[in-house]
Amino acid sequence: MAGLDIFQRQYGRAADILVQQIELSGPMPLTAEMHSRLYAALANGCHLPQMWASTQRLLRALTPKLELSSQRTDWLPYLHAIAAQCQTLHDVALEAACALHIGHLYYLGGEYKPAQSWLEQARAHFERLADRHGQARALNMLAWVALRTGNSATAAELANGALDRLDAHDTERAHSFYTLGEVAILQQEWTEAEAYMRQSLRFWEDAGDKRGVARGLRNLGPVLVNLQDPDAAIACYERAMALFTEINDASNLAITQMNLGIAYRKRNEHQAALQLYTQAAGAFRQMQDHLNLAKVYTNMGILLRMLGQYHAAAQIQNEAIALWRKLDNRRSLCNVLDGLGQTLMLQGQWDAAADVFQEAVALLAADQNDATCAGLYDLLRAHLQQATTGIQQQQEPGITQLSAKA
Repeated sequence: MAGLDIFQRQYGRAADILVQQIELSGPMPLTAEMHSRLYAALANGCHLPQMWASTQRLLRALTPKLELSSQRTDWLPYLHAIAAQCQTLHDVALEAACALHIGHLYYLGGEYKPAQSWLEQARAHFERLADRHGQARALNMLAWVALRTGNSATAAELANGALDRLDAHDTERAHSFYTLGEVAILQQEWTEAEAYMRQSLRFWEDAGDKRGVARGLRNLGPVLVNLQDPDAAIACYERAMALFTEINDASNLAITQMNLGIAYRKRNEHQAALQLYTQAAGAFRQMQDHLNLAKVYTNMGILLRMLGQYHAAAQIQNEAIALWRKLDNRRSLCNVLDGLGQTLMLQGQWDAAADVFQEAVALLAADQNDATCAGLYDLLRAHLQQATTGIQQQQEPGITQLSAKA
């Protein structure tokens, strides 16, 4: 028993030191050495119920850092073990926090089914605790899952539910307005989207949160691009990149590089765009960020097709398709299938193009009346007709071949 007492005291002191070091790191990601020490501490904490208060303090200090890790999934086994111990000790508050962060890590990894399951558990725990702020956080994260799985109406409903639970000045409202802005983007309601994104940004600015401000600037960028103001979008992205660089946030920096590449493509600065896409893709592969890797591959395919590099475009589009299938995002999958079909038409591969368009039309048929899918569905049908005409003309001698538009 004396040996156990000594070990428990050592654990308590080590946990306190780790909490201090986490707090001193500010907004910066944790070092590799800190990761190793924290893994060991959490593994021990699961088996020391008498030192649970130390484990609670350590986990609450750690959770804001989890998404900044380059190896996010490495935290999951430790969080699962802590969540199980929470059940044993009837610690509903820490169990709710664990479920929330487990769900968020699964979301960041593009694993939306387990993400939704854990976030629903978190929501239930916060309701049991009558914790309205916690409920709102869970609802906002569930809204992000709904967005990524093509359920924009559900996402809007969840975001509004979060707003209903939050005080007027709660910074969590920034996440709700971001979701509503994303829904407006999908509906191509650009003025409404800008208003929501600016509301979100104001909350981060008022809070003095550098990472939040950088995200807010980045989220505003795509709206400005579609409002035909790429110069303003580029200015937002460059400010965001400077902030992400300052706080050493490699993940969000890569996402912003990808978005900046889109703005450069809109401004016909194609080589600059391709360089940014390539840099971002390397970072996403290293971080195993399948969602954003799928996005950057989709954008690279568009650009390579515009540059007339059809073989390279088709290769990268097929990689994007494989990722979107894994992510189970039907709308994004159909969008890149449409891009591949256009590439194949430009190569004169009418039969292969028709097969691709036919698959996409079938996949999207159930959503054709959804405001966020209707335009893509009509475009796919038009492209399918174009490919079908190309096949017919190919089979009829003396008929001039159709040329597909890039």
